[in-house]
Amino acid sequence: EVREQGTGEVVTRGIVTSCVGTTGYIQDAAAAICVYGTALTVGDEIRVSGTLSTFHGLLEITNPEFTVISQGNTIEPEVMTIAAINEGANQGWYIRIEEATVTAISGQSTTIAQGDNTIVVYGISGIEIAVDDVISLNGNIGNHDGVQIANPQNVEVQEAVELTITPATVNIPQTGDVQGS
Repeated sequence: EVREQGTGEVVTRGIVTSCVGTTGYIQDAAAAICVYGTALTVGDEIRVSGTLSTFHGLLEITNPEFTVISQGNTIEPEVMTIAAINEGANQGWYIRIEEATVTAISGQSTTIAQGDNTIVVYGISGIEIAVDDVISLNGNIGNHDGVQIANPQNVEVQEAVELTITPATVNIPQTGDVQGS
């Protein structure tokens, strides 16, 4: 209901799925949304009020005030492909991307791909990655002038393996006489 409202004062509740600094995401069974302007604790179910606005394409609750309803809750990430995420639905959802190839790294932005589908992951830290590594990660579907993955967590890296294949001579044994024509 809050997402449909678009702007104005809101009150909602959900479980905190991630928080980096003062940018967090909450989610319930129906939807998810960004809460901007306060530190939150992952796993807390909160009741939050604030101002609903859009910043660079991301719907968020700003000037939040919240009350903790319960602690230690979990939400399992929804496994999604980059193609499905790029369709633009489910903004804010806590998701998992599996086996995506790193195609570029620029500052805090890492571009990953599955086939022809790419997306930017913002803020991977604490783990060394390189172009051509294959990674899996959890995060929230965010937006900053385009769909992206925000607040990445549980990043797993499978380093790219460089293979060198050298042509070999193949000898096929012949039996009997071989006659030319």
